Amino acid sequence: MKSLKNSILLALFFYTTFSFSQDYYLNDDFNNNSKKWYVGNNTSYDLKVFNGRYYYEYKNTEKNLLIFSPKFKITTSENFEMESSIQKISGVQDYGYGMFIQEENKDRLEITITSNGYYQINQKKNGTLTTIHKWTKSVDIKKGNYAVNTLKIKKDGTTISFYVNNKFQISKTIAGVSANSAGYVINRNQKISIDYIRIKKASTNSNNNINTTNTSLNETFSSNSNKWSINNNEFVTYDIKYGKYYLDHKKEKGGYSSTINNVIDETKDFEFETKIDKISGVTNYSYGIMWGKKSDSSFRFYITSNGYYKFVRNVKGKEEKIINWKLTSFINKNNGASNIIKIKKQNNRYLFYINGNYINESDFEPFYGNHIGFILFNQQKIAVDYLKVKQSQNSNNNNNTIVAKQMSVPVSDNFSNNNNGWILNNTDNYSAKINNGQFVLDRKVKGGIFFKNEINLNTQKDFILETSFTKQTGASNLTYGVTFGRKNSANEYSFFLSNTGQYLYRKYENNTYSAMIPWTQADAIKTNLYQENVLKIVKSNQLVRFYINNVYVNEFPFEGFFGNKIGFTVYDKQKVAVNYLRVKYQTTSHNNPPVIVISEPNVEEKRGFKIVQAKRITVRGTASDSDGIYEILINGIEANVAENGNFVANVPLKYGKNELIVSATDLKQATSTKKFTIKRKSNANFDTNSEVITNNGNQNINLGFGKYYALIIGVSDYQDESIDDLQGKPLRDAEKLRQVLTQQYNFNSQNVIVLKNPKDNEINRELFKLRKKITSKDNLLLFYAGHGVFQDEIGSWLPSNAIMEYEENLFSNSSLVDHFKAIKSKHTLLISDACFSGSIFKTRAVTKAPKSIQRKFELPSKKAITSGTLKTVPNESVFFKYLIKRLENNPNKYLSARKLFDMIEDPVINNSENKPQYGTIHGIGDEGGDFIFIKK
Repeated sequence: MKSLKNSILLALFFYTTFSFSQDYYLNDDFNNNSKKWYVGNNTSYDLKVFNGRYYYEYKNTEKNLLIFSPKFKITTSENFEMESSIQKISGVQDYGYGMFIQEENKDRLEITITSNGYYQINQKKNGTLTTIHKWTKSVDIKKGNYAVNTLKIKKDGTTISFYVNNKFQISKTIAGVSANSAGYVINRNQKISIDYIRIKKASTNSNNNINTTNTSLNETFSSNSNKWSINNNEFVTYDIKYGKYYLDHKKEKGGYSSTINNVIDETKDFEFETKIDKISGVTNYSYGIMWGKKSDSSFRFYITSNGYYKFVRNVKGKEEKIINWKLTSFINKNNGASNIIKIKKQNNRYLFYINGNYINESDFEPFYGNHIGFILFNQQKIAVDYLKVKQSQNSNNNNNTIVAKQMSVPVSDNFSNNNNGWILNNTDNYSAKINNGQFVLDRKVKGGIFFKNEINLNTQKDFILETSFTKQTGASNLTYGVTFGRKNSANEYSFFLSNTGQYLYRKYENNTYSAMIPWTQADAIKTNLYQENVLKIVKSNQLVRFYINNVYVNEFPFEGFFGNKIGFTVYDKQKVAVNYLRVKYQTTSHNNPPVIVISEPNVEEKRGFKIVQAKRITVRGTASDSDGIYEILINGIEANVAENGNFVANVPLKYGKNELIVSATDLKQATSTKKFTIKRKSNANFDTNSEVITNNGNQNINLGFGKYYALIIGVSDYQDESIDDLQGKPLRDAEKLRQVLTQQYNFNSQNVIVLKNPKDNEINRELFKLRKKITSKDNLLLFYAGHGVFQDEIGSWLPSNAIMEYEENLFSNSSLVDHFKAIKSKHTLLISDACFSGSIFKTRAVTKAPKSIQRKFELPSKKAITSGTLKTVPNESVFFKYLIKRLENNPNKYLSARKLFDMIEDPVINNSENKPQYGTIHGIGDEGGDFIFIKK
């Protein structure tokens, strides 16, 4: 989309003062030119009032043209609506035209649209024109020449909302808006005609405003009539003086608060606003406002004077994060700065503002109590200038507000309307709208968002929950799905998909993540954009079964729900349409498939994986079904089945991995399956999978292997006291690996870098250096040992300066992948003794590598070997123990990464709870080759 910047303003205006009706500042249907709009023509423009329209043609192929209205007066305290109907007649399709309202020689707000369906919001302040909402596509704009579009700007207090054809597009918080003229803007050569312009007074009872409602608290601290705590001891000093409330936290640790009782009607909209001066103290600890407090439970919104904010609930003294620390440029930083915090309850959502700028939002949750006040941590001094609490006089059940209502089973929502009260909105971060029988959810930034409703579902009964998604935009590895049984953001269940063909069943309990069913490949998932995927969750007795596109994929023991919220979760810059939501209780006509329990072999302890040396394996178990068992097959072999459902089968095994599929079918032909893996290990004393050398007997082949580089990272000691130190073990492992590589393999010592307890910028620096050194003939080994985390579907390493409270200084998988893309090595191998999940392995499995060393080297490779755990690394790593042992005792001249993995996989599984992984780092140039270790 072409920009309006660098244009030269050509302003044509004729200011006259007019008297308008009591309700209108300006109202003109252009039946004549009594308002004296500018008319005239030359080589650049042609302006005329004719036949009830104001024609406006701009002939210049550069610059833009502004036309101003007659004068009127709107003060900052007045609300207004400006509306105009504009027809595009001719001209370019991808440049803007639109309308504006302004204070002469001061500030201006404008909305412009294009004939190909985009809109943009600009603000001129102190002489500088800034885009405050970039070009965005809208289905509400009528396209092409001769299309008519109605534009509207609506002011409600500090909320400015923009509409196209009476459809809400976006709102912005802008303080101090006044006006004394309006007008139109055209960019480049276009012709439009204007049917009417109306600027009228607006009431203050709209959806976005509560400014004229009751003020339940207006604390300016001119006195202490509200009985705030006054104190002076070794821990804190609280005092009211000079019209401010001073709070001084004198200790290095802990938090202190001061609150008063202030009753708020939670069924209505409300607003808190406070101005806090940061006087002195540390900059990386928090202070802020707390509310809904009773005893040691409350809600809290924190900021720090280095630019972060966070929203939490404190439940009986334990913090639960709702919005974790996020950095924003809207916070005025450092000591001496003042910040205005505003929190609004609107449409059962919390909206958060800092210094008049919208920054985030979250679900509204009921209060614990009625106390409101302030909190600060760790050697800081603040002064509160004021605290205002405004309460709406109207409940949310007015004609202008859509309120989510509790749905009753059975539910069948085809989104032909919004009778169930889904919250619809359009912000810079997301949009939610009902359009053409779909609930369209657009997550515009990174991170996840939950679109909620409530349901009265009796989980003591068996039920069926079914929904359908059509993914419209976004990368294939992004996550979306249905969330249910939710109490709040810390307690919920989700059934997720990604368009890489995988699904996940996830539980959050008290902010702790559990992958009940980890990311699992399913052929039933449709992976292209605009293909429909149907998810179905069936609760039967004490099991929850999962279906994708009517194909049974898995099951898990049923656990009680945390709450009654239900809805849809979308992550990270993608647009997903929900086609329907259906929830019903099971009836006798519903046919549940059999329940399968495997008793032998015991694969549950090894996460569905077992290693044996036998040619055959006995599989035993039980299948139960009210309709009776028709047959049980194990890899196509029919099992012997007793009348009580007990079954047994003797199944042959091939060498290597065998996926065993137990399939049970009832009399009505409903089928369920259980899958697990058995690895048959060779009992021969020679290696049947050794790599082949094809060089006429010369073992010292020379294929131009290039130089071997290694970056070895060990992190044991952490600055953040909340992260457990690893007692030096990763540093020991890093040094041991350096010795083995430089003494036994073809790694020159000058090309091996060891980073001990590095910070994130030191890791970045070394990877940037490798970009300059490594050529397309060279090889790179990157090893990491230390802590790792997996949050919001993003895996990260924890450098020594990681701060988990803020999720600051983490080194994410995506950052590492970006570096690998820029390093032009022929072969790259990552060995990670930490969590390395997410995008790297959330795709297809690795294909079988060629046996020939020459062939493996000829094809570029980008591979990874990981310890395969989502937990922090133990002090004594079984994974590293066998990794270094196999490298030290390797008798072969050439050893591929795949072969190395095969040598460590079995002993790691047999001696730990970890299941190591070997795979391709996708999207950075792997062509099926492999990394080759060469012994000296």
